[in-house]
Amino acid sequence: MLLTIFPELQLEIARFLTDPSDCAALCLAVPRGLGLAALRHRELPQYKEILVSVAMRLATGELQIDEALLRRYLWDRRRMTSEGCEWLTAAAQRTGSPLSIVRSVLLGASSFAFERWHLTAGGAEGALVRQKQPDGVVALFQGERGAERKVRVERLDGTIFFYEGEKGAERNVRVEQPDGIIFFFEGGRNAERKVRVEFRDGVVQDFEGVKGAERKVRVEHSDGHVALYAGEKGAERLVRGIFPDGRVAFFEGEMGAERQVRLEGADCIFFFEGEQSAVRLVREEHSDGRVVLYAGARGAEQIVRE
Repeated sequence: MLLTIFPELQLEIARFLTDPSDCAALCLAVPRGLGLAALRHRELPQYKEILVSVAMRLATGELQIDEALLRRYLWDRRRMTSEGCEWLTAAAQRTGSPLSIVRSVLLGASSFAFERWHLTAGGAEGALVRQKQPDGVVALFQGERGAERKVRVERLDGTIFFYEGEKGAERNVRVEQPDGIIFFFEGGRNAERKVRVEFRDGVVQDFEGVKGAERKVRVEHSDGHVALYAGEKGAERLVRGIFPDGRVAFFEGEMGAERQVRLEGADCIFFFEGEQSAVRLVREEHSDGRVVLYAGARGAEQIVRE
């Protein structure tokens, strides 16, 4: 009977459905007509929720509610809600599963409340999976009850911290910023040192040194050009550049005032003199033993002996 009324009225009826199971049932009952229209209609956002997709796959037998599914939902940074947790728990109970998501509140210092979500199997409190701090920071955990280890922390600004290691010894191994910059770390807990930074434009920087004193030693550009550096943190100076075609440039001078002194190619070595802004070519040494000398200002060098 639903299909005998005007399509506009069909969509109005679909608008009143909010429970993921009801939305999924409608989509499955009339998949090529009203169901498809509801899924595509921009004014029916409830049909685009992830739990509607879950409900449809549960109804068709393509999916079952297990621990992996519940953990994925609790880890979903953008789509996880308390109402969704309640719906998944009820759906699990309808299938006879003992699994459920339980929310609790832990009072911290100064009466600040921490929201916590546990994955349980039965009545007892299960393993901690998600914790939200009063400032909105969310921490995600893996492991059985009593051995939950922190694996990810998400800040409100979109920065995500990744951790490895057992409970109580978790160490930061990676940080992903919302601007696309990724930092990599090595070392034990509280001694993590920065070893690598990847930028969205393809530039990669490598670092050496202990935490707090990491110095830049290598930069790889998106065009394949590699720059090598020496010196302590904050005073790293360019000492060598390696080009994709095999040429190698050598530099001298302090940070910010590096000047090229030599360029080695496959068959020739070029020597330069002068300060950074006025480096000039003074000599060529070819692989066949030929030497060419130059004189003159930068850009106006002339051969004086060959």
